[in-house]
Amino acid sequence: MAGDPILTFHSDEHASHAPTVEFLHGRMVPYFEVPQRVDVLREHLSAAGLVRLETPAAAISRNELMATHDPGMIDYLEGLSESVADLIREDFKVYGLEHMLLGDEYFYESIFPTRLMRARADSEDMPEQRGFYIFDSTSPVGKGTWKAVLHSATLAYAGAQALLGGESRAYALCRRPGHHAGRDFAGGYCYLNNAAIAANRLRSRGRVALLD
Repeated sequence: MAGDPILTFHSDEHASHAPTVEFLHGRMVPYFEVPQRVDVLREHLSAAGLVRLETPAAAISRNELMATHDPGMIDYLEGLSESVADLIREDFKVYGLEHMLLGDEYFYESIFPTRLMRARADSEDMPEQRGFYIFDSTSPVGKGTWKAVLHSATLAYAGAQALLGGESRAYALCRRPGHHAGRDFAGGYCYLNNAAIAANRLRSRGRVALLD
């Protein structure tokens, strides 16, 4: 019914990715894509009685991710998220600055793209791959990035599944966003393309329209 609350998928894991600054036009500025974006939306939608919230019980499968994204990119994002602290420590060590990294540090690797210069997708060396799969520095990778990205993709997939299961309407409250991500590249604050993941799942029913 038109007045019924919309089934809305959400996850608190989106806050696992929370950079505080980014580099813009020669200076450090507050990071634009913040967890509060989703928190405010959820709070207002809930207060208005427009949604009924649900958190998916299981994460999207790797096979479903590969229907939209290159396997190498998936491996890269997950692997970089797991190893980023060690990579940054090694970078600081090269310049004799390891003494600046004390205790539990705030580690995010900001990628400066080298896709057309030297980076190689088939390299086994993680630093060599850094610029191949990410096209700008607005999409840094930290320890919690993969968790947030995976849960965001899961929400979009769950929304598609709900529609295929007979739900008339479904909303996925995704963060990170996804519309700038391509099959084998991330950037523009996006890592996995949530809209494409949902659309690919829905294609079993026919043509799918994307409005951006």
